[in-house]
Amino acid sequence: MGKLIRWYKNREPAPAETSADLRRWLFLGMAFAIAGLGVTGGILMLPFAALALVILWFGHRYASSQCEDPNPKVKRRVFIAIHIAFVYMLVGISVGLPYPQAQMAMFGMAIISWEMINRGNMYTGWLFVLANLHVTATLSRGLIFFGPLLVVGSCFLAFLWVVERVDAAADGYQPVTPSQTAKAQVTNQPQWRWGAVFGGMAFAIGLVAFVLIPRFAGAPIVPPFTLRLPIQGGPQGQIINPAVPLVQLEGTNNSTGEYYHGFDSRLDLSYRGGLSTATMMYVRSPGRSYWRSHAYDFYDGRSWTQSAGDAVDVITRPVTDVSFALTDNPPQGAQFTQTFYVVNDLPNIAFVGGTPIELFIPAEQIAIDSTGGIRLAETLESGMTYSVRSVVPTFNPDLLRASGQNYPADIREKYLQLPETVTQRTVDLAADLIAPHNNVFDQIKAIEAHLLTSYPYDFFPPPQKPDTDSVDQFLFVDQTGYCEHYVSAMVVMLRSQGIPARLVSGFGSGRYDMVNNLFEVRALDAHAWVEVYFPEYGWVPFEPTPGWDGSPQITGVNSWLFSGLAGAINLPAIPFGAIASGAVAAFSVVMTPLIVIALLVGLFFAGRWLWGKYQDYLATRPPAYSTLSDAPNRSRGQILTRYRKIQRQRNALRQPQQTTHDHAAVHDDFDTIADLVDIAAYRPEPPTDDEVKQALPFD
Repeated sequence: MGKLIRWYKNREPAPAETSADLRRWLFLGMAFAIAGLGVTGGILMLPFAALALVILWFGHRYASSQCEDPNPKVKRRVFIAIHIAFVYMLVGISVGLPYPQAQMAMFGMAIISWEMINRGNMYTGWLFVLANLHVTATLSRGLIFFGPLLVVGSCFLAFLWVVERVDAAADGYQPVTPSQTAKAQVTNQPQWRWGAVFGGMAFAIGLVAFVLIPRFAGAPIVPPFTLRLPIQGGPQGQIINPAVPLVQLEGTNNSTGEYYHGFDSRLDLSYRGGLSTATMMYVRSPGRSYWRSHAYDFYDGRSWTQSAGDAVDVITRPVTDVSFALTDNPPQGAQFTQTFYVVNDLPNIAFVGGTPIELFIPAEQIAIDSTGGIRLAETLESGMTYSVRSVVPTFNPDLLRASGQNYPADIREKYLQLPETVTQRTVDLAADLIAPHNNVFDQIKAIEAHLLTSYPYDFFPPPQKPDTDSVDQFLFVDQTGYCEHYVSAMVVMLRSQGIPARLVSGFGSGRYDMVNNLFEVRALDAHAWVEVYFPEYGWVPFEPTPGWDGSPQITGVNSWLFSGLAGAINLPAIPFGAIASGAVAAFSVVMTPLIVIALLVGLFFAGRWLWGKYQDYLATRPPAYSTLSDAPNRSRGQILTRYRKIQRQRNALRQPQQTTHDHAAVHDDFDTIADLVDIAAYRPEPPTDDEVKQALPFD
């Protein structure tokens, strides 16, 4: 350690970077990264972005004017400012400021701009730019992220291009500029060609990066505090649907609307009517799932309710936490995170996918109802954002077949309830369907398959007759209906055979937008499905409604570079909350950004290595001056390869109108290899070993 400290103190300082072009492209890249993050974050982020841009401007001006004689006091002040920004971030997280980690990303980059003294500092600055782009990606919901990505990517490509020219100039080489006569002769090289190629590369790279970068796939880097006041007060047991019912009780109405009667304390099966195509929310998730709201357990022959009524368990979030822990004993399995962006007002219910274990939402309290639904104090208003971390449930059919029917007493009491309205023919149909099977899982699948194949879907079945059972009318009279009818029929038939089941409400997956990496959930995606209880495994979802493409279970979870980052690399489990309680919790808040930066550093150096390999490949291509399509032996190829390679290394490419000796007349140290190239290209006898060795200094 002592040797390392002495080396650090006595090391030779890196030379100052005086290139105005390099500084200009770096400043533009940083500025557009901050501006993109500010615009993506919304109106509350714009003042912070403006302040960061002011700091960035003065920082680059100072570094440009003082790079050859920097003030040591400024370095100490930058060190202090970075730590102040870090403390500000921790305080912001604890008190609920808008996007405190995004603010840290912007201010951190602006502060370190005062330290852009040498080339190494500039590369560090680009790493901060990439970190800002990653935070922007986590906040982006649409194509808006592609703008800053394309502009910043173009600035970075221009920066690398200028680096090559600056380094070549430092070694005494200047790119060869054709004479005016030569320019006139080269009629097939329009002046805009370079710009078109450069712009095309930037667009292609930006498009690929935009499509591949996941946004909020893993645990959110930036807690998704919404751009509105936090939800105040305690949660309510009653479900509050903000919409006015746009359907009628009796089935002659053909209107559609945004209201779904399943998002209520009571689900009446006599409702008739369709739903509109209005977008209700966007969901960013690494996998497809149904978005569950709550379930019903009590059936009276015409409607579903919750037998526990408005009874809920209230959870209070400590002021030092940024999330609600939904369980003290989360199940084992892969984890994924979904982020919900509310477009149209929704009930006071948090929609979730998978088995939820943690909820990020700007509220003081939430409540859990008797069926696992999450209730809020207020309705979900347009513009709100929240995230849910869940476990991917895995259900092995073979294990479910062997689970048996040893149901707990409370499950039997609550989820085998049936009213007297259930008809004998309903019970008999269920018994006939399960008779060929000797295990519960296959019996469930038999009833599910019967419903999927025997009854056409219809939003407008005939009105329910008075004093009838909804399930009986669906199965034997109308023989058509919508999702609640299929689900009710399956639950009732299962219960009649001693299998606990319940009706679940929520949304289907929605339409997947590949470009924006989002699921667009519309009003017509409102849905109901079945959950069946299995001993030791809990509630397992099933889908009896035809025409629904997908599964209630989470499927197709993608493990991208930053998807489920902590789980992908087996990091230690450190609690995310309790920020003010000590250094361990503070570390947990910044752990993911630090890992992201470390990965970006690795990607940067990997990219440089690949670029070098690509240059080597280009060097092996036959030179333009030679008529040989392939060197007849190894010695010719060795010399030609070395000649092309040294041109690229020294940024001194031979122009099409130049011979090798014309080129050597401009660059004196190419004389020897120019003679060797003529031998390799034109002499009938291949170069000798001694002649090949003469080219070695140019390798």
